[in-house]
Amino acid sequence: MGRILVFSLVFSLGLASAQEVYKLRVRSWSCAYVGGAVVAQGVVENISKSRVQGLRVHLRLVEKGLQGVKGVSSNRVYGVNSAPIARPSLAPGEASPFSVRVPTRQREFSCQLWFRNASVVQIPTLVPRL
Repeated sequence: MGRILVFSLVFSLGLASAQEVYKLRVRSWSCAYVGGAVVAQGVVENISKSRVQGLRVHLRLVEKGLQGVKGVSSNRVYGVNSAPIARPSLAPGEASPFSVRVPTRQREFSCQLWFRNASVVQIPTLVPRL
């Protein structure tokens, strides 16, 4: 298994159509090469004051050591995928498991993780280092 560098914090502003501010925190997570794919899994918590619905986890594999989210050229990206989290709706304080898989042969990479829903381009998320 290749060593994994983790993008530790994805934080950009997002506002829903009702101008509610959503915030999430990843309680725990892992990102590892497993049988022809990289799998990121963990638990995400809604730390905002509003219910979040239709939440999806996004995983992007990039060249080992890259930290930035914007401006990464396509030849430095090994794969991207998203998946719905286990619970379709999270009230404030509630948490849900998540899992997303990116098929790849690459064994040395950095994982970049973020969350979106249908109303928000990207939800500010605190992601701990692995």
